[in-house]
Amino acid sequence: MKKLFAISIPVSVCVLLSVPCSAVTLTYNIIYYQPGNGGTRIPHVGNAGGFQSLNINGYPFPIPGYPSGSTLVPLLGGTPTLMIGGNTYNLAYASVLGGKEGGATAFPNSAGTLPANVQIDIGSANINVNFVYFPVGGPGPGGKGSGAWLGEMDEMTGDLLWDYFVTVYSPQSAVTQDTTLTNTGNIYGSVDTTSAAVRINAYASTTTGGSFDRWTSEPVMPNVPTSRDLDVNSGTSTVGLAAYHTACPSGYSWSAGQYVSQCTPNSNPPYGHPNIPVLCAIEGCILKYIDKGDPAPDRFINGVIVVEGQIQGVAERDGMVAEVLVSRGSQVVFVGEAGRTVKVVETDRPMGFGNLEIGRSERGQVLTGLALDRTGRFFGTLYTKTAITRAVALRAGM
Repeated sequence: MKKLFAISIPVSVCVLLSVPCSAVTLTYNIIYYQPGNGGTRIPHVGNAGGFQSLNINGYPFPIPGYPSGSTLVPLLGGTPTLMIGGNTYNLAYASVLGGKEGGATAFPNSAGTLPANVQIDIGSANINVNFVYFPVGGPGPGGKGSGAWLGEMDEMTGDLLWDYFVTVYSPQSAVTQDTTLTNTGNIYGSVDTTSAAVRINAYASTTTGGSFDRWTSEPVMPNVPTSRDLDVNSGTSTVGLAAYHTACPSGYSWSAGQYVSQCTPNSNPPYGHPNIPVLCAIEGCILKYIDKGDPAPDRFINGVIVVEGQIQGVAERDGMVAEVLVSRGSQVVFVGEAGRTVKVVETDRPMGFGNLEIGRSERGQVLTGLALDRTGRFFGTLYTKTAITRAVALRAGM
């Protein structure tokens, strides 16, 4: 077993650096997710799974006097594998909680190693860093065979959630769900894999969790914002938590990088109100409305325009557009009242459009706008020949 060492007498970072700073305490802890045993997720009754301490000597490890402001928080102590009491635990992720942006989640690479640090906006609240481990091996549901143990996690708070959140298919190529396995996955948080492989598809959004980010599982999967499928082969056991996030605080936008997911500050000043007819006169827009033909640009009175990027996907909630996923580094301009109902998420890859009938365009066009009705429901698209530049945006009154 690899030993972990901690300083027994915490020393103020401000004292070490000889600088004045607000007194917050940074605390490290090592916990693990214990799958349920005998309880139900829905309704949430009995032992349906939860986080427990691994009782590592020296943890929790507090560091008082940590500086406030935009600060790098080191991810100290995240050993890839722990052997405790004859049981093996693999590092799944680290939650950094208490920052002004909400929670930040760091994921290990294929070797089980976390990023060295995470940038956090520290205010007056204390910061907690939880290294979360998953147990390795063990029997499947009912104490026999093999299976997948599942849960839902809120990245903004670090807490477990208790929504319906998965649809299960078996075999993995199936297009019709296995209703029995879907039921056990949601109700009990377990899916039997003793005799057949399964594909566990996480919902794009849930009632309390918000929008899907990624699966974190044991053994470690390629930790990028993935498709919503968790594939588990026959005879294989795994533990997996589906990570979800709610809306970012004002002034922040969601950013899902390869190894870190968090809300990041909006660094550029907002654009003004766009003049869509002028924009289309410059860029040669193509507008496509559902069941309404191809309208004039002045009909685009409510929606979202992306500058210096493109739209990568959309997440709906209750029939309304809840999130617009845009390429990293994009700036978003809200038209009309859309800014009150839609949040923006940056991503490195196309994420899909769910059930929305995104209008087709000529090859080579860039999807840079979505038209919404007054209730926030999607009803049209705006394509431009190229990504809208800042110069063009300014000419169009943005």
